[in-house]
Amino acid sequence: MLEKRRRSEGGTECRPGIEEDCYTGPDGSLGRGVCAAGRRTCKDDGTLGECRQEVVPTAELCNNLDDDCDGIVDNGFERDGALCEFANAKGVCRTQGKWHCSSDGTSSECDAPIVQPQTESCDGLDNDCDGEIDEESVPAAEQACTTGKAGVCNAGTNTCVSGQIRCVQNVQPGPEICNGYDDNCNNSIDEDCVKQ
Repeated sequence: MLEKRRRSEGGTECRPGIEEDCYTGPDGSLGRGVCAAGRRTCKDDGTLGECRQEVVPTAELCNNLDDDCDGIVDNGFERDGALCEFANAKGVCRTQGKWHCSSDGTSSECDAPIVQPQTESCDGLDNDCDGEIDEESVPAAEQACTTGKAGVCNAGTNTCVSGQIRCVQNVQPGPEICNGYDDNCNNSIDEDCVKQ
């Protein structure tokens, strides 16, 4: 009894065998995010043991948890599930996806599919991802065409119009001129023509 009394008078911290909650993290972090109290036991010599199973703040990871216990989940990372796209991509190369945490939690990744530029085709899309639609989609060797119209309106150029290749006449009908051509495209040559 005397020995115990002396130890008590000597400044023992606690009564041996007693357990209590403990927390060694920064003030204001307990109960926020993943941070939680642990338990410690009073040892036989009247001193408090180590705080076990407590969770204190750690570096924030991308894992849908508030690891640094500041009240914000995944701060510093893109929000999981938010829409994303490749910012500088154009045309069909500009795809959309969602942000997800990387497997190791150190970054957030956009799962938008990667599309490589293709040869431009006449389909109303920017296939080569240069910001222009259907330009140069008709090869030079295929550009000359006939419209089926009479006179000077017969010659045309295959042109991509609204996603479809059309033979667009090179010359519009005009006044009939005495030149041996059907200038007004009415299937008659030099009728009532104007001499130049």
